[in-house]
Amino acid sequence: MNTPIFNQGYVSPLHLACEAGDLQSVVFLLRNNADIHLRDQRQCTPLHLASREGHLEVATLLLRNGADVDAEADRRWTPLHMASWRGHLQMAYHLIGHMADVNAKTEDHATPLHLASQKGFVNLATLLLRKSADVNAETIKKATPLHLASLYGHLDLAKLLLDSSANVNAKTDKQATPLHLASGHCHLDVAKLLVEHGAVVNAKGCDQLTPLHLASLLGHLQLVILLLQNDAEVDAREQRRGSPLHLASWRGHLQVAIVLLGSAADVNAKADRQWTPLHVASYHGYLQVANLLTEHEADVNAKTEEYATPLHMASQNGHLDLAALLLRRSADVNARTFKQATPLHLASLYGHLGLAKLLLDTSADVNAKTDMQATPLHFASFHGNFEMASLLIAYHADVTSKTNRQATPFDLASARGHHSLANFLRHKASVSGKSD
Repeated sequence: MNTPIFNQGYVSPLHLACEAGDLQSVVFLLRNNADIHLRDQRQCTPLHLASREGHLEVATLLLRNGADVDAEADRRWTPLHMASWRGHLQMAYHLIGHMADVNAKTEDHATPLHLASQKGFVNLATLLLRKSADVNAETIKKATPLHLASLYGHLDLAKLLLDSSANVNAKTDKQATPLHLASGHCHLDVAKLLVEHGAVVNAKGCDQLTPLHLASLLGHLQLVILLLQNDAEVDAREQRRGSPLHLASWRGHLQVAIVLLGSAADVNAKADRQWTPLHVASYHGYLQVANLLTEHEADVNAKTEEYATPLHMASQNGHLDLAALLLRRSADVNARTFKQATPLHLASLYGHLGLAKLLLDTSADVNAKTDMQATPLHFASFHGNFEMASLLIAYHADVTSKTNRQATPFDLASARGHHSLANFLRHKASVSGKSD
């Protein structure tokens, strides 16, 4: 009766019968001395399987015959963990009636209440709490049942936990509160409930992240409004990515940016490496957000740690309309980075022809030199961009200009195997009367 049946993933017929809820077979097997404590390949006993599948009569029979109610399977799951995960209320009630440990912990330190909270099983959580489940039990990552209910948006379950004295400001190992998790997953109703129960709106998580940062990043307008109405710090600074306005600009959330600016957000706040929200919007090409920021007097010539302006960002990534906006707002067309690169250098380097023409038509210095004495034409030649080189030459680029290693555009094109371009450059140098 205990012969393994490996091809079906079980170690005994009793496991198979218990999983299927076949009461008659279970009775027969037990009468014929089947081992009630035998483990399958996942260390589950027959009671684990009956509990997982909700077969109450089978579980009752197993318990009457001495099954271990707190036996631990893989990852230390007990039958009550199994029943709680699947939402089997009557099964959980029956197991607890047989003295199952309501605060048993898995390998990850999750209790049955953690599992019921994650899945949103209100009635089952109510039962566990009535039977003295620890409402503030912590997993190995210090998550409480309220963290899980908030993460998965289970409003009624969150209310039950709060009414049972759950710590509304408990923190995980990453310093996240339930409000962080509700905000980070756009669960507005849960966030409202948490705030009503005294959640700290400006709680700082990992890297100083607040709930407002998360709501702004995700573009959840109503959640942003809720947090601001409850005194969220509009210019709270996250360690790397800056303020909520930086994050809204990073994702192009126009309406969120409008609300943040309406709440007096600092339009020129600095993030890591001195990026402003306008740098972020310009880099990612969010024209409407950039327009909004400039209307609120964002510094169009603000410089990063590397001295890059928003126009450098737009030029590097080929955002033509955004670059045009910045130029209309008096962006410096010849601004220099730390390495003396202009926006035209970047447009030439990355092959953005239309943007290069826009810059040239706005008086960009076609022969500007980097700290390595490279001109935009050097960049275009190195990458074999015939059209870009032709455009630059049409705007009087010096075809004989030399880098600090004495390389002309012809030298770079030739060395890289761009023979058509190299011949073109040699011809232009010859026509201009300047031999290479």
